[in-house]
Amino acid sequence: MTKTPAVHGIEIVEIVSSVPNGIPRDQLAEIVAAKFGKSAKFYTCTTQDMTLDALIALGVLRRKLTIRNGKIFKGQFPICPHCRALREKREKAQQLQSR
Repeated sequence: MTKTPAVHGIEIVEIVSSVPNGIPRDQLAEIVAAKFGKSAKFYTCTTQDMTLDALIALGVLRRKLTIRNGKIFKGQFPICPHCRALREKREKAQQLQSR
């Protein structure tokens, strides 16, 4: 039995942030499926077991993402301090592994 990947929302914010001119939802879904699998579920510091659409809606609500002209952009508050610390810890671990 295959385990459904659980992906932190910061991963999606980082993908969106890497496209400064915004990314259409369908294109984001394709990138996410290729990177994490079509059955991936998403979580944040406060919410678990979300679909990509639910994560996007939550991101818009919390101003981590914004949607303009059918494209998703990084929002006004893309990363909370807790998530920033998690990202820095993950990056440090990846650097140590690559040595």
